[in-house]
Amino acid sequence: NSMVNYAGIFDKEGRFVFINETALKDSQFTKDEAIGKFVWETGWFEPEEEISVTIREAVLLALEGKHTQFETKLYHKDGTTSYALINTGPLFDNKGNIIGGVLEAKLIDDLKATEENLRYETMKLRTMFSVLEEGIAFVDKKNKIIEANEFLCNFFGIPQSKLIGKDIEEIYLLSKMKALIRETIFKFR
Repeated sequence: NSMVNYAGIFDKEGRFVFINETALKDSQFTKDEAIGKFVWETGWFEPEEEISVTIREAVLLALEGKHTQFETKLYHKDGTTSYALINTGPLFDNKGNIIGGVLEAKLIDDLKATEENLRYETMKLRTMFSVLEEGIAFVDKKNKIIEANEFLCNFFGIPQSKLIGKDIEEIYLLSKMKALIRETIFKFR
């Protein structure tokens, strides 16, 4: 009961026999709304059929001795939702026989918000990278080009597929040679 994560124990049929106080208090469900019910038919999972089916499969796999871990949505009694990392596994007696299973849910709303912000910021940077009228290349520790924007490719007249993997110094020397050749040709015209 002292865990910060949601925790529950289910019997060999997949019915909850224990739910910790954190899960009940946080979600506003009561013991009567969970104890004795199939895990997948409780208010945390039942509002969405796809989630309910996934939970049912995870519970059945736990009862076969397998562990699962996945992300899903949890419902609270007031209809709000949270994202959770779910772990399920078998529960054994002292002889090693499966007598039920355990389900743990760790709320990951903050992590999901951070992921979304990171996706948004990455999209902004990629957009800026692709439209800047400046040649930009990212190189690894060995000075090999790992990414280059379109402006740089056009400047060197090399398709991006051929630029990636080249040594940045090789490209720089190539551009200097092209400039010298261009300058020499211009002088002889």
